[in-house]
Amino acid sequence: MAIENREQLSITQQKIAKLELALERMRRTYTPRDYLVFQQGFVALIDQMRREIDEYLGIVRDEDVADESLDEAVEALSAQLAALSTH
Repeated sequence: MAIENREQLSITQQKIAKLELALERMRRTYTPRDYLVFQQGFVALIDQMRREIDEYLGIVRDEDVADESLDEAVEALSAQLAALSTH
């Protein structure tokens, strides 16, 4: 689900915080081997939510622009900043 407003951004950030707390508890209570197995799903969810936040904020990751030229990336960022400044 794409983040469309500040409320959804806040909710997503809260979900990440809860998942990170759960990971921290698991790290303290599980054996290293079990933690390695069980943390994977949590980490995948956190990564997905962080990508959604980045998309909402207009953050471009290196892997997102790997196939674009630097000029295209700068142009895209400038357009995103201009769109944000009109809100």
